[in-house]
Amino acid sequence: MELRRDQHFYLGEARAALAPAIRWFSRPASPTSAFLVGVVIAGAYVLALCACGALMFQDYPNHLARAVILADLWFHHGEHFGSQFQFQSMLYPYIAADWLLTPLVELLGQQGATFVWTALALLSLPLAMLHYLHATRVRVEARPFVFLVSLYLSTNTFFFLGFVNFSFALALTILVTGLAQQLREHRSPTRYALYTVMIALGFLMHLAFVVFAAVVVGTTGLVRLYRRQSTLIREIWLLLPIVVTLAWYVLSVQIYPATHDTVSARFIWPGIFGKIRQLDWPFQRFDAAIDLGFAVAFAVLCAAITLRRVDRRKLSRRASIEALALIAGCGLLYVLLPSSYGDPTYIDMRALPLVALAGLLWCVYLSLGAPGVSPLTSRAVLTGAGLLLAANLYYLGAELAPQAAWLRQYRSLLTSVPQGSKVLPIYTGTHQLTRWQYLHVASYVVTDRKGIEPYLFSGDQGQPMKYFRYRNHPYAPHNTWYSYTPQSGVPAVVDWPRIACSYDYLLVMKPFNLARIELSNTTIAENSSAALLTADTRGCPTR
Repeated sequence: MELRRDQHFYLGEARAALAPAIRWFSRPASPTSAFLVGVVIAGAYVLALCACGALMFQDYPNHLARAVILADLWFHHGEHFGSQFQFQSMLYPYIAADWLLTPLVELLGQQGATFVWTALALLSLPLAMLHYLHATRVRVEARPFVFLVSLYLSTNTFFFLGFVNFSFALALTILVTGLAQQLREHRSPTRYALYTVMIALGFLMHLAFVVFAAVVVGTTGLVRLYRRQSTLIREIWLLLPIVVTLAWYVLSVQIYPATHDTVSARFIWPGIFGKIRQLDWPFQRFDAAIDLGFAVAFAVLCAAITLRRVDRRKLSRRASIEALALIAGCGLLYVLLPSSYGDPTYIDMRALPLVALAGLLWCVYLSLGAPGVSPLTSRAVLTGAGLLLAANLYYLGAELAPQAAWLRQYRSLLTSVPQGSKVLPIYTGTHQLTRWQYLHVASYVVTDRKGIEPYLFSGDQGQPMKYFRYRNHPYAPHNTWYSYTPQSGVPAVVDWPRIACSYDYLLVMKPFNLARIELSNTTIAENSSAALLTADTRGCPTR
């Protein structure tokens, strides 16, 4: 009996001690304070990601190198690269990023431009989601939660692959959809002009934007037509700029001779079981188990704001139906698209971030009750979102810090490369989870030493950057030849005499087997990241 009384006493004491914390968490947070916290967290993300290694995200060094070359061609009369590269201005996908990044490189330098570019790529999606909530008249108190969770979603696989164009295209898709929703409510020539300009910008940023915009604007339009809240003429006007951009892309083959390059390619569709296995792909960054834990935490947060508030009236609201239609439309797009076609890869997976965003919107719409009554304003829910972001940032920093140290060593080796040299990078890494880690770091030969390397994205090499080309591309084996496996389909044959004739240096990533370098060579410099070799050119008849 005495023990039971003691238990009740201590339980009462614990409740009394926890009562202030429970009351604090149960109260709603003010939108202003929540937004301020969100701004601080967003700033921490930008600073941390730039400090930890934004310069090494898989494709980014390659894009930065092209911007450095274009800055030389545009602003310095091709002093360093005019004899090696050419540029033709055209209204073609992917060129918009170069039009924006190149002046940034010229004005701010590589480091400053990278900082701005990283901030824009990271924050464009959360800001686009805020615009969409404003366009669909979602109450202000719901927006801090969406901003915070969207910030987590913006650190997806594509961000760390260095697919910055795609990150912008995803944000522009959300922005254009919000403008379309506003135009359905009120006709405005000014807003329609802005809508048209944003579609043109999205097309010039990434070809996937046109497909996404057609699916998302078309899907929401069908819901409005079904509910008789729009007209067929209005929906045709909204789709017209998208159709025009598609027609321009088809006709561009006739307008721009540079787009005539033909590269052998085939569609790869992984099958329905492969599609199911890859559903979590956008959430995978560095460690499959940890990233799955973050994806589960995201799903739990979404469930926490909806489970006790779902009723038939909310399910039948137009906003809820539109969100479900977007999930279905983007999901169908994922199922139908191939995983790769020639050089472009991860084609189908690009639809999955839209599915996650539509799912987030659906949960938000279901959680909204009477004004001022919503779990989205709960300090407990917002604290959960903040903890998700804090844990995510700690995890990303822990993964990126050793990679940034590796990159510093790699770039320090480049000081031994004379300015303007021709360098063949030999990549010895393997595919890890979602990426070829460090695949394009050799592009710093261009940015750091004004040198030439053969693996820059260019139209003459089959990449979609048709406006940028080598004038005389040196021979080079496939950039992953060293890691050849029968399943990869990558040819492992290397013409070493031609390499001796074409390059001044070999830059070999470590670890590597020197016996694989079938060319007499001398080590010029090396460290823990790579080795710089000079090749014996006696076997080359032209040198």
